[in-house]
Amino acid sequence: METMNEEEAALLRDRLITSTMKMNKAHRNIMNGKISPMEMCTLEMLDRVRREYPDRKGVKVSEIAKKLKISMPQVSRMLNTMEKKEYILRVMDPDDRRNVYVSITDKGIEQRKSILDNLNDCLNTIIINMGAEKIETLSEIITEMSEIIEREFENELGKNSGKGKETKQ
Repeated sequence: METMNEEEAALLRDRLITSTMKMNKAHRNIMNGKISPMEMCTLEMLDRVRREYPDRKGVKVSEIAKKLKISMPQVSRMLNTMEKKEYILRVMDPDDRRNVYVSITDKGIEQRKSILDNLNDCLNTIIINMGAEKIETLSEIITEMSEIIEREFENELGKNSGKGKETKQ
């Protein structure tokens, strides 16, 4: 790894932050401003369960919270929003009233498809304009960055719980 002074590092951090913010804005535009990334992940999960396990009642709220790594109050607020938009349906388990199952509605399926169509159109345009080689390089860089962030996050969690791994200095 090359060494750099603090000014150079600050400039690179600013460029990364600016680029990330631009990508987040583009991502929101693709989502039509109608749905959050967490809501989209939830629609993806619910639709996958619907297709792969047609006899299943749906997905428990606790499973959604665990999969998205968010608290039960957060998932509850998100599901309230999605229910108002008529993207999901919540049904209480008659055998165990503590369990609530969430399933995707026809409107939720349509919204998911619309967003994925927009995303695919956008990605096709990017691939055509940038070319396969740049896209491959970009994908590798994003994957590497994600892995570094994940490692750092795990290290921080470990430090905070007293079970941390040693980090390289």
